[in-house]
Amino acid sequence: MATATPPEDAAHKIVTRVAAIRDVEPTALPPLQETIDVDSLDALLDGQFSGTCAFTYADCEVRVGGHGRIRVSRRRLGDAPIDTAGQRRHRRRN
Repeated sequence: MATATPPEDAAHKIVTRVAAIRDVEPTALPPLQETIDVDSLDALLDGQFSGTCAFTYADCEVRVGGHGRIRVSRRRLGDAPIDTAGQRRHRRRN
């Protein structure tokens, strides 16, 4: 069973993962609160709500689940995104 991400760590984890994917220092990124309401993100992660929140931050796709899972992938034109584990995700094509 996955352990929920403590809300106080969520913003830091997202910024750190995005910075790693983009190969920049976290301080080079715009403040996360300019992209999403961090209090609402905390409420999602602490189990007040179920579901998933997805948003774009600094050219990355971020998905946060009510169960505490955070996934970050870089958006690349014409290429499958690379997730935080460095594995390519394959898109379904109809």
